[in-house]
Amino acid sequence: MSNYLFFIDSTGLKDNTNIDKNVSDKLIKNLIKTAQNVYLQELLGRNLYLKLIDNYTNSTLTTKQSILIDDYIIDYLYAKCESLSVDVLIIKYADGVSRTTPNNTTQPSFDELKLIKINKEKEITMYEDLIKQYINDPLNIDSFPEYNSNTDNYVNPVKAKTYGIYFEDSDLDYEYNNRRAQNDQEQGI
Repeated sequence: MSNYLFFIDSTGLKDNTNIDKNVSDKLIKNLIKTAQNVYLQELLGRNLYLKLIDNYTNSTLTTKQSILIDDYIIDYLYAKCESLSVDVLIIKYADGVSRTTPNNTTQPSFDELKLIKINKEKEITMYEDLIKQYINDPLNIDSFPEYNSNTDNYVNPVKAKTYGIYFEDSDLDYEYNNRRAQNDQEQGI
């Protein structure tokens, strides 16, 4: 397996995202490497990720693996790379590196960059969910046994995002729910 085999390249990234043609290939390579080797591997888990890389390298992809890559993973990687590029701009902006602009150009404000980042994160979350839905579809799950195997104890797939507030069972007011179920007008906190 090659450590630098990528499902997308700089030309495809520039053609399918808002990343300009003048962005250096060095930066693009780093974005793709991070998006695939860190975020995609975390999403799929190490076992499935390595299986896809090996089969891609050896031209032995199954039909379902090809669909996963072509219809889901590539779009995810484009969105993730674009999001990572916004991170780079935000860091440069915060450090004051990109405060000067060439003649006849404009630079997005910090708030505009943050808004772009928020919208990109929503897009990435959608692509992540589509990937998980495709893999976990009852018609497909048997084609991806590596997704649920954790024999290597390295990186297991991220099955769900865990945002929100967690309450201990003792914090819940079961009496309130019981009163509501009985149409009792008494209110509780």
